[in-house]
Amino acid sequence: MDIRKYLNRLEGLKQYEDVQIEWKYIQVIEDVKQKEDGSYYGRLRVYQIFEGLGKDGKPMYKDITEKDIEVKLKDSGRAYFDLKFGDITVFRLLDDSDRKKP
Repeated sequence: MDIRKYLNRLEGLKQYEDVQIEWKYIQVIEDVKQKEDGSYYGRLRVYQIFEGLGKDGKPMYKDITEKDIEVKLKDSGRAYFDLKFGDITVFRLLDDSDRKKP
């Protein structure tokens, strides 16, 4: 689902007064491979923490999702690469007790 559609659906969740989405524990790009277009692609793993807050500001719901993001490494002609985000795939859903801390 693209980000605009995700945020629009999130806005429709009337049971929460507010939501907080945070990305943590961003891992190093792995599995870098050159594809047929000549560009290099890799996988970036992040942990997304979602909290739905009630009218009192206290969390009503919380989950942690481990996500893989395909990234394209583009040679910018400088001394570093530009990073282009691609597809985001949910790798697994975690609870607090299952979260690995890199």
